[in-house]
Amino acid sequence: MLDALSTIADSTTSTAAQRLFAAEAQDAVRFVEAMSRRYTAVLMNPPFGEPVPATKKYLKAAYPWLPKFEDLLAAFVGRGLELSQHEVGTCGAITSRAGLFLKTYEGWRHEVLLAHQLAAMADFGYGVMEQAVVEACAYVLKNEPPRCAGVFVRLTKETDRPASMRAASANARVHAEDDRVFRVPVEDLAAVPGSPVAYWMTEDLRSIFLRGTALEGRFARVRQGLTTSDDFRFVRTAWEVNPSRIGYEADEFRADRKWAPFAKGGDYSPYWADVHLLVDWADSGRSIKETVNEKYPYLNGNVSYVVKNEDCYFEPGLTWPRRTNSGFGIRLLPRGVIFADKGSAVLPQSAETTFCILGWLRSRLIQALLDSMVAGGEQVSSGGGGRSYEVGLVQKLPMIVVPQLQEVIGRLVRRRA
Repeated sequence: MLDALSTIADSTTSTAAQRLFAAEAQDAVRFVEAMSRRYTAVLMNPPFGEPVPATKKYLKAAYPWLPKFEDLLAAFVGRGLELSQHEVGTCGAITSRAGLFLKTYEGWRHEVLLAHQLAAMADFGYGVMEQAVVEACAYVLKNEPPRCAGVFVRLTKETDRPASMRAASANARVHAEDDRVFRVPVEDLAAVPGSPVAYWMTEDLRSIFLRGTALEGRFARVRQGLTTSDDFRFVRTAWEVNPSRIGYEADEFRADRKWAPFAKGGDYSPYWADVHLLVDWADSGRSIKETVNEKYPYLNGNVSYVVKNEDCYFEPGLTWPRRTNSGFGIRLLPRGVIFADKGSAVLPQSAETTFCILGWLRSRLIQALLDSMVAGGEQVSSGGGGRSYEVGLVQKLPMIVVPQLQEVIGRLVRRRA
């Protein structure tokens, strides 16, 4: 076919339209041929973000494991493996490292990243992709099932990454001691809930997930809260409202008392933070719900997608800022407060365990486990890179029950809080 098209394109007797068509057809045929071959090596720096609407249906059908927002990054890596020869082919990619940790990529990790031999990975962090403000990593996948440990090089804290990469890679090849180099089997990565690629975790740290009992269920309910859809209209600071118009129980809101305390995340302040915001909750949030219905008609009146877990409002417990530049800022949530989507809640099954759970969740051990499950490149410190502590992560946190220590932990936390 290409020979015939070349003849038409080169012929002096062909019309301009025929030559143009032949040239374009040649390009199309070459593209189809290239996509139908299988290669020993496929290299890419794929685009990331949402695909154009016209391709979404196809991508979802072809790759059911795509993230919720059908990120192109995941689709390209999956396609790259398809284009590599089975057993001998490899796919190399430099991408955002968000796919290594975020819950929305869990299906991609199970079906693509950890279902193949992850031969090597360099974890760069920020400052690699020119002006793109994104944490990056580069990895090589073999188109075969995982058979041996992968080699991971952690460079997130290095200032001269090219030199550090060369030195760490040289040490890895000869198995020399280097605290930047880790060798981890895929099954060890899968031991952590959600299978984040937390290659730096020790075996003892991973075992806590197996030994402990998840926070959600036996110990507490971990829930998202209210999103108003229009904070400018529905949220006030406490000093803007007459105290007589503030209510603290679900059944006491009426025309002259419509404001409820509103825990909406805020600054890093572990153990305790004043609830300085109020939300319009007149008639059980009627105005908010009407706004939700107007703004999101496709919900068909099911406002619980936005006004989440209304039955849990005003209960005492714990809350934390979902998005932060610091550590996990868990703190007390007083009775009589509505919690937000950005300030979700831990509601203990027993009020007596509240301070003990607070102490456990504020421990350095829990912070280390959370660091393994979020996408931030460096260990958290005040002023570090931002990260998001989602409800799903907190629900999975393991609780280690030591009955004789519960009262002691609770007493110590009461002094601190």
